[in-house]
Amino acid sequence: MQLADVAVGGALRGAVSKLIPRNMELKTMNYLDLQKALPKTLIKIKDLEVRLDAVKSVKEKVQVLRSEIVEQRKEQVAETKPVKKIKKETKTSLETPSVKDFNKYQKLAPEIKFKGLDDMKLIRSKETGEVIGVKNRAGDTKMFRSE
Repeated sequence: MQLADVAVGGALRGAVSKLIPRNMELKTMNYLDLQKALPKTLIKIKDLEVRLDAVKSVKEKVQVLRSEIVEQRKEQVAETKPVKKIKKETKTSLETPSVKDFNKYQKLAPEIKFKGLDDMKLIRSKETGEVIGVKNRAGDTKMFRSE
């Protein structure tokens, strides 16, 4: 196998490294996963070695290795499950208040400390447009009504 690797300029070692799926790095696999994955991988490597031994020219060996890499990628793609993205629709929006609103809501939420106008965010209902709460940069929140 080392002779074949040298003959094809290291492509064999690269192909073998492609046989082990990226999402199955040996560092994170536990013993049972290794027991299951390694025999399959060894069989694939032995099969690849036999196929390479049957081919004489370096050009054909490279073609065999490339086709093996393509097949491995197809298998990996087939094994992966698509990720469903769930877009969560928010019912509120945040906005910086005017000076008038700042004074009004500062009085309604005396327990929250605001360092200035840009420290306050009004929590506004998207449905009604009403201010239903206030929030500061520290994350302190005062809700006047629930949404």
